[in-house]
Amino acid sequence: MGMYSYSSSLSNNTSQLESLLTGLSVFGVIASIIAIILCAVIADKKGRSVGGWIFGALCLGWIGVIILCCLSDLNTNYYKKSGIGTTQPGVFPKARTIEPKKVGSYRCENCGEMIDTEQCPWCGTRKNK
Repeated sequence: MGMYSYSSSLSNNTSQLESLLTGLSVFGVIASIIAIILCAVIADKKGRSVGGWIFGALCLGWIGVIILCCLSDLNTNYYKKSGIGTTQPGVFPKARTIEPKKVGSYRCENCGEMIDTEQCPWCGTRKNK
């Protein structure tokens, strides 16, 4: 009788373990789907590649969501003004070179560049008189 009770408790523990693992795997699949959807939404709002970050969420899971949250937003004015990430291929922002300060030059109020004309060649702001 002692051996029978041991084997029945062992099979009972095995079935409990199987149900626990099944529950954990279902939870893991649901958590992964939520991470994928969340990555897609955040990537779209930050101006990043949605497909790339869906793949990133498939590979990295919630770590991918954390990485994406830490990345900068590509929809900010800095990137729009400078031309970084433009949809036109081969269009790059105008190179800003360092030139010696000329007599009569001043710093543009909008972009901060040193200019000596009435209108800033970088941002188009006119000098206030």
